[in-house]
Amino acid sequence: MNGVQSTSNDPLRRLAHIGLLLLAIAYPLVLHFGVVSDSLIAPSLILLLLLANWGGLELIKGRLIGWVIIAIALLGIAWLLLIQPDTIQLLKLPPIAINGSLFTLFTMTLLPGQTPLITRFAELLHKDERELNDYERLYTRRVTLFWSGMFAFLTVESALLALFADSETWSLFTNFVNYLLVIAGLLIEYRIRERKLPHLEHPGFLNFVRLVRRIEWRSLL
Repeated sequence: MNGVQSTSNDPLRRLAHIGLLLLAIAYPLVLHFGVVSDSLIAPSLILLLLLANWGGLELIKGRLIGWVIIAIALLGIAWLLLIQPDTIQLLKLPPIAINGSLFTLFTMTLLPGQTPLITRFAELLHKDERELNDYERLYTRRVTLFWSGMFAFLTVESALLALFADSETWSLFTNFVNYLLVIAGLLIEYRIRERKLPHLEHPGFLNFVRLVRRIEWRSLL
């Protein structure tokens, strides 16, 4: 019965994931345009729609917390449209919160007795082939440390920009420059991995995405 329910929910789940992806791509562009044009209603709505979409995805997975998330999003949309507050200060909080959460996530897995997050990811990626050797575990620990440092930097940078920079400079960095830094970090790590672990297969980007989609992410955390 659960298998039938899961199959029937697959189209809805795919639609929710597509919605999340499109909204996430649109958000930094719409936010930066809104900051430049001094009109923040549209990016605020997109942020709340992202929240509502996330709640819908939780409901599809059978988690009642989805109703709470959707209710918060709907209340936020109503408050935004009826009161129309000055939202720029509120919009400066998500980059700090997101980067801070990612820093915490990576750092907590580096504590004694924990398995580094990138090590867990590599184990899941190669679980049908073999176990990681000691050098691969050391390398994945160092990559986890690298991303912990990256998100620590982005958290502090986002907070300093929110406090001391003008809105356009803050938006330029948090909506464009920081994403480029993350992409650069991914590309640099990929090239280093090719040199440090030449015995491993290094799939192209599309094949890597296909491999990642097969992972059961709940077992990673």
